[in-house]
Amino acid sequence: MKEAAMVDKSRILFVSLCLGIGVFAFHASALEYVFPPGAKVIDVTQAPYNADKTGQTDVSAILSKAVNDDINVSNWCPRFAYLPAGTYLVKNTFAWKCASSGNGNGPVLVGQSRSGTIIKLAKGTWPLGTELKGVMQTGAGVEQNFNKSIRNLMVLILAGR
Repeated sequence: MKEAAMVDKSRILFVSLCLGIGVFAFHASALEYVFPPGAKVIDVTQAPYNADKTGQTDVSAILSKAVNDDINVSNWCPRFAYLPAGTYLVKNTFAWKCASSGNGNGPVLVGQSRSGTIIKLAKGTWPLGTELKGVMQTGAGVEQNFNKSIRNLMVLILAGR
């Protein structure tokens, strides 16, 4: 009888853990980043970048500039390149380059919210013949690329490009 009671308790514990993880996952997907004024954050919609967040203008070059202006500026504490909620249209790959030392440290590309910050590939952009490209690239070659990550946003590539 004790064995049966122990099995039931372990099932209850397992179900409780699963429910707890499910609730955590639900809250994590609703996470929103908002930075206070004066934070050491590169807001790509502000000067000098002024990225269009309406999805009407290609911002590929602007995003490349924003993520590359800050490589190694803050040493081992990379800053954030921040995309407030909106749709950011891209027609070309935007990429983090490697610093002159061969190592690149950040920045982290972070959206305000996973469902509200969208990087959208422009219709009819790729593929062209056998050309394969990526929407974004965080590094190249064998260089060490630290803290070059993408968080809390959606990349949208529609069928029938």
